[in-house]
Amino acid sequence: MTSVFTDSGAEVFLIVVNDVLIAEDLAQAIAEVVPHADIIVTPALGLAQAAIAGRGRVVMACVQDDPALLASSALAAVLGAQGARLVFLGDCDAAQAALSGGEALQYPFSTQDVHDLVRRDQGARLPNR
Repeated sequence: MTSVFTDSGAEVFLIVVNDVLIAEDLAQAIAEVVPHADIIVTPALGLAQAAIAGRGRVVMACVQDDPALLASSALAAVLGAQGARLVFLGDCDAAQAALSGGEALQYPFSTQDVHDLVRRDQGARLPNR
């Protein structure tokens, strides 16, 4: 588990991905849009709840695992209580993600896809690039 960027009071983004390259790409793309974000990267759902404890409200969680697996975890309740936006990565289709209260970002995705995803949630607070 690693924290890529940390800024007290910053928006918190959670990345739960077991592929280091995908995790790094996501973290970098998020940081390009929200430079002072607190980006938490962990390889497994079981580690994520401890990783976000005390870090503030998670605004977005990017999860590589199956939506049903997340739904059956304790992490789902924590993210739901915080109002975190759920993004399911990989082979999850949009309908499956929507049933789980999230959205899908299918592979392969581009840096621009991630920028657009983050900006949609940020609205007018972020400059256009």
